[in-house]
Amino acid sequence: MSIQQVRRSILIAAAVLAVAGMGLFAGRIFGGQLAPGAGHGGPRAQRMFEHLADKLELTDAQKAQVRGILKAHADEILAQVQAGMDARRALHEAVMAQPPDENVIRSLAAKVGEVHGNGAMMIVKVRSEIWPILTPEQQQKFVALHERMGRRGTDGLQSLAAFLRGES
Repeated sequence: MSIQQVRRSILIAAAVLAVAGMGLFAGRIFGGQLAPGAGHGGPRAQRMFEHLADKLELTDAQKAQVRGILKAHADEILAQVQAGMDARRALHEAVMAQPPDENVIRSLAAKVGEVHGNGAMMIVKVRSEIWPILTPEQQQKFVALHERMGRRGTDGLQSLAAFLRGES
């Protein structure tokens, strides 16, 4: 196996892990909010919602409004999360298949990208309904939390680079 193939495999694996992590995060956020106590994700998602609500200092009325918006989009959110899980699972299976088929992997990776894009647009739609509920201070806190989450991804990439280069 050439160094290019090894690099490509590592990059694909890292991308699959990153996308899977985002899918798990989305599933955890939305699962308990939409069906409290349902399935294995309910209580954990509820704790995540409460954690975010605490960080943003949402009032009880704001929490109720946000939950109402999420419930109104429940079917759409759950379908999107399921589509993401299915797309990532199919890509993972193709990556692990022996022998690997590059055309299949690329096709499934494009499908993951399409599903991810659809999910991003759904998030924008839901957020546009939640945003007016937040005070300007809460909106600033939300932006700061989002930026902090983005830095975690950058930190993870730097850590991976150090590991791969033998620096850690």
